[in-house]
Amino acid sequence: MEHFAKRLNDIIEDGDITRKDLAKKIGVTPRQITRWTSDEAEPTIEKLKVICEIYHVSADDLLGLPYYK
Repeated sequence: MEHFAKRLNDIIEDGDITRKDLAKKIGVTPRQITRWTSDEAEPTIEKLKVICEIYHVSADDLLGLPYYK
């Protein structure tokens, strides 16, 4: 899920929430955030949902899925 790692990293860098604060809101360690943004691991569906809610983005956008009408 290389697209997810890059997209999450970009969103974090552009946002006003630190990795440490994001980790706290999601209920993971800052190291886990680093693992996600370096494509070493993937979040669970539940964690993905929380990330989407925090950043107001769709899972499709984070995962790099095409948009269909």
